[in-house]
Amino acid sequence: MEHVLLSVLALIIIHVVGKAIYNVTLHPLAKIRGPWLRSMFSFPGIWGKLMGRYVRDVNAIHQKYGPVVRISPDAVSFATAEAWKDIYGLQAGKLQLQKDYKRFPDRPEPIHLFGSSSEDHARIRRILNHAFSSAALREQQKIVDKHINKLVAQLSERTGEKLDINHWITMLSFDILSHLTFGESFDSVSAGKTHDFTEDFYQKMSIFPIICASREYSFTNWLMKLMLKIPFIAAAELEFFHVTKGRVDKRMSKDFPDQHDFMKYIIGANTDKGMSHNEIISITTVLMNAGSQDIAVVLSSIVFYLLKNTRCYLRASEDIAAGESNAYLMAAINEALRLRPPGAGNFQRRTGKTGHMVNGYHIPPDTSVGVNQGAEKFKDDNKAVYQPFSIGPRGCLDKALALMAANHTMTALLKNFDMELYPGMESWDENQSYDMGWGRPPLYVMLRAK
Repeated sequence: MEHVLLSVLALIIIHVVGKAIYNVTLHPLAKIRGPWLRSMFSFPGIWGKLMGRYVRDVNAIHQKYGPVVRISPDAVSFATAEAWKDIYGLQAGKLQLQKDYKRFPDRPEPIHLFGSSSEDHARIRRILNHAFSSAALREQQKIVDKHINKLVAQLSERTGEKLDINHWITMLSFDILSHLTFGESFDSVSAGKTHDFTEDFYQKMSIFPIICASREYSFTNWLMKLMLKIPFIAAAELEFFHVTKGRVDKRMSKDFPDQHDFMKYIIGANTDKGMSHNEIISITTVLMNAGSQDIAVVLSSIVFYLLKNTRCYLRASEDIAAGESNAYLMAAINEALRLRPPGAGNFQRRTGKTGHMVNGYHIPPDTSVGVNQGAEKFKDDNKAVYQPFSIGPRGCLDKALALMAANHTMTALLKNFDMELYPGMESWDENQSYDMGWGRPPLYVMLRAK
């Protein structure tokens, strides 16, 4: 028996070593530069994701090896404008690249917008486009401004003290999105504390990186599926679903002709050719996640970078005080997005059976490809590389909403308060974790009423 076990162990070692050598010598991606350990094995990338270092690690690889790098045996990261179009855009005569099945958890029922097929995504997207149109945004602006006014009122009572602005920004973003998604706000800002739904939501989302990492190997993927069936884990998932369903059903049972929220457009599509009830429940989770994350990240980023740069902060404040155009503030918001984009991780896609041309490289079949948004400037810097909300059919729907909310919130803050970073916050943006989104470390500031 001992000899059998040793033989099996020897075969496993030979297989692993042989596969590693093949990956860096004869593999179709061997010609693409990158760290040899990552080219040999998947575990360095998996570990980076679990530790929240994925974005920083890939960014460092780009800085060392250039705009096209191999980040795992079957994955290539790009940092070029051309790659955006090649990977995410629609090209005549070519099939749209599908989302990477290893990086996006599959949830066949109800259909999940992040992991849905191109056909299902297009159907759902056509419906949601109406909820994010220019006309809808003008009406939603009233809801956004209502919650911003509540934020200003609460912050006015806390001037002169150490304040975690990131905490308040997170509450604001969920108040806005809950109002737009469920027809009624969590009113976290008014209560001064995080709503239970928000806490449960972040707890639920925290397991996603582990699920995605487990899909790299068939054994760990099987083990993760088994773990998700453990009673207390399955019960927590089911409880969150029922809570979400309850809020959706409550909104769908009421007719608010003057309520310009997302549901106004989604409810009308609750048909066989539109969206099923389960799909609507699933989509609300996506809207809450993407919308609140985008608004919170944009706001926390612009607050930090503006306060860190005194000259820029004074210029933006003076323009707002003088009632001038907020073009400078919007430019500052765009720069903050470049430095800390909401979707900093690669929005990975999988190449099809015939491979795919990306940035002049023929990428072989079944390869993960994506654009790294965190890469710093290269010699041939091109502003077209800046796409903080991605592009193409799966680009972020809430871009205009997030920018509008950030613009209006910052305008209100600059108009009502003098702000400064609390001592020790100057390096707030360094070494932050990133899994399904940026971490939420405290961002302490001091406010003084104007």
